[in-house]
Amino acid sequence: GGRGRVGLGDGERGRWGVAGGMGGGMSRAAVVRFALGWAWFGRGASFVPTAPRKSDAIFGRGGLLRAVPQRRQRKHMVELGSGGGALVRAAVRQGGYSKATGYEINGVLVGYSWIRSCFSDGEHFRLQSLWAADVSEAELVFVYGVPSILSSLPATLIEQLPAGAHVCSNAFPFP
Repeated sequence: GGRGRVGLGDGERGRWGVAGGMGGGMSRAAVVRFALGWAWFGRGASFVPTAPRKSDAIFGRGGLLRAVPQRRQRKHMVELGSGGGALVRAAVRQGGYSKATGYEINGVLVGYSWIRSCFSDGEHFRLQSLWAADVSEAELVFVYGVPSILSSLPATLIEQLPAGAHVCSNAFPFP
């Protein structure tokens, strides 16, 4: 029989599905729904997951950043409006960055990102506004923000970024 066996019965499996499978499709759908609602209440841009195709085109083999000759170890990438953290993870895992930090104002997305990266060195997430982000050591900054935010951001970045840093805007033109 089943005596002495440790495991979940069919009735218990459903109860633990969300907690046990935070990286799974069901939880991603819940995160997307909540994050879209977050934007409706004026708390930043709506969450749009970064397609693996896009992160591969930037950081993957033959990607945009792989095509640029590297003189030294890439140290720090920052993403402002990091959402689900896909570009932060790709920067460390594929792009050769020793550290990547994502700043996000949606606590659910920060939690989701942290869970997806909890055993990976160099991947960091902050529940913090992009206006309070520390970009002073960033070599590359990705920005996901709506045009009303982007219009004020260049002055802040110019003041803080080190010489030679690059800024890339995702989805909207950077002024």
